[in-house]
Amino acid sequence: MEYKKFFLENDLPNCEVAVILGSGLGDVVQKYDVSKRIYYKDVENMPNKAVRGHKNAFAFAKVGNKNVVFMEGRIHAYKNYSGKELVVPYEFLHELGVKSAFCINATASLNTKIKVGDCVLIDDHINFAPNPLVTLDSEKEMFVDMCNAYDFEHIKTMKEIAKANNIKLYQGVYGNFSGPSYETPAEIKMAQKLGCTVVGMSGAIETLLLRYLGIKVTMLSVIANYGAGMINGTINHSDVLSAVKSQSDKIALLVQNFLSKI
Repeated sequence: MEYKKFFLENDLPNCEVAVILGSGLGDVVQKYDVSKRIYYKDVENMPNKAVRGHKNAFAFAKVGNKNVVFMEGRIHAYKNYSGKELVVPYEFLHELGVKSAFCINATASLNTKIKVGDCVLIDDHINFAPNPLVTLDSEKEMFVDMCNAYDFEHIKTMKEIAKANNIKLYQGVYGNFSGPSYETPAEIKMAQKLGCTVVGMSGAIETLLLRYLGIKVTMLSVIANYGAGMINGTINHSDVLSAVKSQSDKIALLVQNFLSKI
């Protein structure tokens, strides 16, 4: 899809960095002076089935000396989208000039030492969901190397930022289930045995599509709950949104510092 005409008509700036925000993280954008907002529904071929807690828009802001585009809400495979549809927002970013994406999402912790509100820097993933590259219908190279899926240098930078700001930052592996139902206790036990630190419904899918386009990925998971069966009680989306929203100030601080250093 060619968006150059759309960019010109809407006077959109070139952006080298994108920040992709998930459930409950809309307040992070409010820390910045947004110069323009483009809703997904107004972009040709852009999937826009809403998930509660997502604004579904591209917000453009100046952060320091950088033009940054924020994705306020991501497109989820569990909305029955093919890879060809799922890749559209990332193609939009790629055509804007984005070289690096800072992806932030809500996840469940599989370790009782990593508590609700903590942040986990993702250094690898295990994908239990269908690979979106299978249904891309593209002539572009599909055999994507995943050895450095989560950029080593950016991981190092994030750890330095967290240490300098006295923010506890864990590091680990993202387990991607397809959703939209939450995982069963048995699935959580399996993921723990396989080495997953957190589980969610989007992280690996997003990384596969971004790396397919050659965009560097840095991923931060905010713990919204524990995996099913780890503690008493049930899991619901409202609690997830509330838990993540309460961490907006900490996330904004990490975003600000990260953008100033890359």
